[in-house]
Amino acid sequence: YQEYMHHYGTDFGYTDRGPSFQDYSLITFDIVIERPTSHFLGRLMLPLIVVLLAAVTSLFLKAGNFDTRLALTGTGLLTLIFLQQGYSGELPNPVPVVLMDKIYALAYLAVLVTFFRVIWTTDRVHRKQDEEDLFVLADRRLAYVIGACFIIGCGLFIAI
Repeated sequence: YQEYMHHYGTDFGYTDRGPSFQDYSLITFDIVIERPTSHFLGRLMLPLIVVLLAAVTSLFLKAGNFDTRLALTGTGLLTLIFLQQGYSGELPNPVPVVLMDKIYALAYLAVLVTFFRVIWTTDRVHRKQDEEDLFVLADRRLAYVIGACFIIGCGLFIAI
């Protein structure tokens, strides 16, 4: 901590005390607040990764299982929203963007890409424009790309 006297240019309306009433002692504190890494990994990242895996796993299902695929990705998106609201409720207002906000933004992007892919393939199969077997390999590749991009993005955010 640091301690010193601060001189104000006013007497705050107390004229009977004289000019010495303009000096006040002042102490400033610097407090470092940290969470242990186990808290970050166990309470914040693990639920996010489970939800993200569940949503991206929908790409491993055949395109004909459109109801399950849509339910997995839609539920994943909603769950991510609630998870982010749950952890950010513990933070004081207003708080700047923190690491977890950036990671959640990546997770939202991953689930939204998955969701749009599921909608697009469902539409193509439902309209009989393409066979569902046509999408199996492409969907799996997309799932791997989404996973790799998420891991690389998280690594970059943590490193910076």
